[in-house]
Amino acid sequence: GTMNEVVNGLAHSSVPIGILPGGTGNGLAREAGIGINMISAANQLSQWVPRRISLGLCTTQTSTRYFLLLCGVGFDALVIYRLRTSAKGFLGKKFSYWLEGFSLVSHRLPEFAIDVGGSLNRATLAVASRIRNYGGDFVLAQSVTLLDDDFEVVLLTGRTAISYLRYLAAVVGRRIQHARGVTFLRARAIPLSPLAHDASTVYVQLDGDHMATLPVSLEIVTDCVTLLLPPHYGLSPEYHSQRMVAL
Repeated sequence: GTMNEVVNGLAHSSVPIGILPGGTGNGLAREAGIGINMISAANQLSQWVPRRISLGLCTTQTSTRYFLLLCGVGFDALVIYRLRTSAKGFLGKKFSYWLEGFSLVSHRLPEFAIDVGGSLNRATLAVASRIRNYGGDFVLAQSVTLLDDDFEVVLLTGRTAISYLRYLAAVVGRRIQHARGVTFLRARAIPLSPLAHDASTVYVQLDGDHMATLPVSLEIVTDCVTLLLPPHYGLSPEYHSQRMVAL
């Protein structure tokens, strides 16, 4: 949430943004190979280099907002929306997220439509990601980096929360790319809309905070902000995978 506020305030400026890990998931710090130790990160700050990167832009029927890391539509956004008014918040955000997700075990998840490059897809969760880290602890997207000028789009099709237990096991086992019902795509612009015959509300989250409901459109805005990143950032996905496991 904090970094999302920062990039929305500094989009299209030349002010460089440094990263100190003090958040809940620290997804950006993990992604960049900075780690989650604030003192260690502060000691490295002078070695980082400015990199001009793209942002995602989410447009609803009434507003627009940038996002730095990812946009989630469907199941994970539903969990985040329910946590806004949940009494579970005192347990801590990350634990509450999983607890709330498991509480939806009997819930039938609504499908929605995603247009990726002219190909119409259906899913119950779509993640348009600019990083591979998901939730601070896991790898979901497989190859995207902040230096790319597109999204890696991950689509999941399970209709019940129980099917998401299978996806979770695949993520934990680092084999989500081989799981049935999971699709990986790349795109620069993505319209998302509810299905005409389904009156269910489908929620949207940006960088871990509730944003809106469908319909929305997502697009890449290039050359948008300057991040201070370690000089090694942008090397092979295998390198970052090893770094993220170590961190």
